[in-house]
Amino acid sequence: MLPCQWERSTADLVCLMLNAMKEVSLGFLGCGNIGGGVYRLLQEMQETLEKTGVKPEQITYMAIAGNTIMQHLYAGYSPVGMGVVPFTPVSLFGGELPAGEDMPVAKDCRCFLAPCVHSYVGGDITIGMMACRLDDEEGPVVYLDIGT
Repeated sequence: MLPCQWERSTADLVCLMLNAMKEVSLGFLGCGNIGGGVYRLLQEMQETLEKTGVKPEQITYMAIAGNTIMQHLYAGYSPVGMGVVPFTPVSLFGGELPAGEDMPVAKDCRCFLAPCVHSYVGGDITIGMMACRLDDEEGPVVYLDIGT
């Protein structure tokens, strides 16, 4: 039995970590075998393609920005190291991978995974800060990420 079930809430990341630590396969570790909560995103992506008339094979590049745990799961890396001291990720990303066979994109599509700063400062934060051009601002600035 799983230590906890996948539900969309703040505790999701804790559940994912516990399940990974128990070595329970949830069937969505890795870009070639995605399911669970990410599957809903893929369905929405497919619906958007249909509404816009864009064919999946036309998408040859995509970018993903998420918290460090979600980017690990997408890449097929274990997030277990981020759940125990010294909270070490396998990767801080900032590079490309194949998009994965379950993605509604061209077979040779490349996927950029946003750079993470550390276990608890993921690609979603770094890309948000870059999009706001916070490095161009003079003096103190505030960037708030209000959560999952």
